[in-house]
Amino acid sequence: MLLNDLYLFSIIVDCGSLSRAAKQLNTTVATVSRRLCALEAHIGQSLLNRHARGIHVTQAGEQLYRQYAVDLQTIQTQLTEFKSQSQLISGRLKVLAPSNLATTALADFWPEFMRTYPDLQLDIQTSNHIQDIAEQGADCAIRVGHLPSSSLVQKRLGTIESKLVAAPEYPDITCVTELSEHTFAISQQVNNLTLSHPKQGDYKVTITPTHFCNDIALLKVMVKSGRCIALLPLSEASSCLQSGALKTVLPQWSGVERPVYLVTTSRKYPPPKVKAFADMLKQFMVQQPWAS
Repeated sequence: MLLNDLYLFSIIVDCGSLSRAAKQLNTTVATVSRRLCALEAHIGQSLLNRHARGIHVTQAGEQLYRQYAVDLQTIQTQLTEFKSQSQLISGRLKVLAPSNLATTALADFWPEFMRTYPDLQLDIQTSNHIQDIAEQGADCAIRVGHLPSSSLVQKRLGTIESKLVAAPEYPDITCVTELSEHTFAISQQVNNLTLSHPKQGDYKVTITPTHFCNDIALLKVMVKSGRCIALLPLSEASSCLQSGALKTVLPQWSGVERPVYLVTTSRKYPPPKVKAFADMLKQFMVQQPWAS
């Protein structure tokens, strides 16, 4: 508060009156007068004498102005310039992202983001394992699935729906109860899958997995062989469904929706570059057929 009042005192001296100083500082004359009185009380000396035509700076006021006030104005100017520079979307932005999502569903997002913010240096680190933001020195991370509670800030970007898919030549399935008789390729060691229907609700399918793969892109290749079914996120399967390389099995049934989050470390004052990234990524996902 003392530094702010010293800065206010310097503005009063430069303006030559309390009213002009109040106008420059976008405040009231009463506030300026009160803070000036508080500064004089703290120092124990009168700094200004008020008169009808304005103000007269006392000897103590002259000394204070010469020793401190001018330097404070310089600091204030530098702080204003620093704030202006810090609001620019520039510098380096390091993002952690799941490999499959980053290289397929978000493939069109990265060049669009780079064109929008040409002064930003984008550093994308992909992995199918959850990486620690602090250890990696990252600004943010894209995470898929429900996250445990933590001190990190979690901004929900949307959800990804999953569908049962198969090769076009794979035999048609007409009822959900038939699924237990078919061969599945899965990414996790499980014996059942939970599917949802808008009218019939949830149904748990007991399966006997035959093929396993921890990479969704390779899982998609296995399904294209025509030898199995898989429950794939639409972010990975939508392009193949549109081209006819895959077909949807039991279209009315879906897997559990998986939320997508942007995780950051700064809760109160996120850097402008992180906020710009989060806003643009959320807008991108809203426009995608595989997200909701």
